[in-house]
Amino acid sequence: MEKMSKVRYQDWPSSNDTEEKRWSKDGVKMSGNTIVAIDVTKKKVTIPPYATNTEWKNLWGLECLEISSINLLAQFTHLPKKLILNDPNALKLDETDIFCRHNVNSVAKIQSVLGQDGMEWMELNGSKDYITKDGILYTKDMRSLLRCPAARAGEVVIPKGVKFINEKAFSHCEWISSVVFPDSLEAIGQQAFAGCHNLKHIEFGNGIKKINCRCFELCWGLEEINLPKQLEIIDYGAFSGCKLRKITFAENGVKYIGDNAFNGKDLGEVTLPESLEYIGAQNFQSVKHIIHLKSVPKRFVIAITGSSFMRSFYEDPMQNMIVLDIDGKQLYMPRTLKLGTEHLVQKILHDKIEDSYGIMFLYANSGRCKLVVAAMSYIAGSRNAKLVKFVKENEKAISNTLLAYGHIKELSEFIQTGFVSHRTLSLMLKALEDGTDTNAALKNNPEASILHDEGKQTTAKAYILKALSEQKNKNNEELHIS
Repeated sequence: MEKMSKVRYQDWPSSNDTEEKRWSKDGVKMSGNTIVAIDVTKKKVTIPPYATNTEWKNLWGLECLEISSINLLAQFTHLPKKLILNDPNALKLDETDIFCRHNVNSVAKIQSVLGQDGMEWMELNGSKDYITKDGILYTKDMRSLLRCPAARAGEVVIPKGVKFINEKAFSHCEWISSVVFPDSLEAIGQQAFAGCHNLKHIEFGNGIKKINCRCFELCWGLEEINLPKQLEIIDYGAFSGCKLRKITFAENGVKYIGDNAFNGKDLGEVTLPESLEYIGAQNFQSVKHIIHLKSVPKRFVIAITGSSFMRSFYEDPMQNMIVLDIDGKQLYMPRTLKLGTEHLVQKILHDKIEDSYGIMFLYANSGRCKLVVAAMSYIAGSRNAKLVKFVKENEKAISNTLLAYGHIKELSEFIQTGFVSHRTLSLMLKALEDGTDTNAALKNNPEASILHDEGKQTTAKAYILKALSEQKNKNNEELHIS
């Protein structure tokens, strides 16, 4: 291809020009109705209105393109930063659909064109159904937001009056960092913000009542959300794959949470609203500390439990336990339950049968988890007869498990219960001094062993020596009295 710097620019060639290939003055080389080359170094390129096909596909590096046909535009593989589309018949609106779903061809055009890499801004001229504002596509009446260009970056403030955000409207707009919803907003379509990896802030406004399926799926940069009081429904997978660290629910707001809505692994603590009536499966399964709630919604136990058996068998049992605060009463329960016990546990929690809070350990799916849940339940103050009997009979196994996994604070608290025998303390001390594992199960998970942490070993020895000394002094006092 001849170098563009040597091209003699001419007026627009007509569609019946006999010359095989011509350059336009705006940096387009034509062969009949077909584009054969474009000068992407220009700030703006205008495509001849009679062009119908293109052999030149990549517009990478082009600042601005003006074109008269969305069908032609769809043939390019990469779009410029700014697009000016002068096509009055580009898209046809279906007025009967609140989310503005168009015919199949129109949907394909919206997603394939505005969803392509590179474009930050769109200007649409001549359409009777559509309008662009701040580079984003809306219906003419500004009631529905249809699509944001994929390369848009920074904050997006949606104008007042907008009621609906179309499905996939911001899908894979990876560089958007913040979005502000107007109070007029009523609904957001499915996957509307899916894949917005750098979205960090959402201001929901005072209008929206439902967040649709997979709406904010895979928004990795989203670490904190404040959900408004009028929001009632959070549908399936709404925040699936997000790295949320903090979720604030309005006190009397959300009533329904669908399956997988909150399935991230970074959440430490959450307080569920009293208004919550239903929660679907696989929600809050990785909450690291505690779930606060005043009333227990339907399917709550199924929602927060359900890890695989193999995971429950090999992982640190303390991580396979969840702490609940129900109306001010704290209890510990396994994250993985025995098959078929979910409904029984749900009834205990829903009916607030406090005497049964202490026997949650009986429903654990693994032996080590059972030991730890029992120990923590007793430490927390539960004195259920079955719990007390189990803890006394299994003090050695509980102590060894807490020590082996490096939970020294909890081990110290358990030692203070008075259940740990002199023999168990002596054996643990010997294991630490000899550098041997206190729990054979750690052979399957050696990275968890306390033998890899000298600081914890030193602390554990100090607690054990103190306990042995106190037992010795107590025995001496008893001998002296007798």
